[in-house]
Amino acid sequence: MDLVFNLGILLAAFPAAKVIHVSRHPLDVGLGCYKQYFAQGQAFSGSWEESLAIM
Repeated sequence: MDLVFNLGILLAAFPAAKVIHVSRHPLDVGLGCYKQYFAQGQAFSGSWEESLAIM
């Protein structure tokens, strides 16, 4: 569920809620993928070069 698309509904349901938007640097995302072992589906993450190539 992508919360950005449901933000209006969430704010209507919780009118006093605070919204914090957080973004990460792309190299930080690549390093996180590289360090995490995925059992299947993310073969690119086993190689630092491939992790950087998709960014």
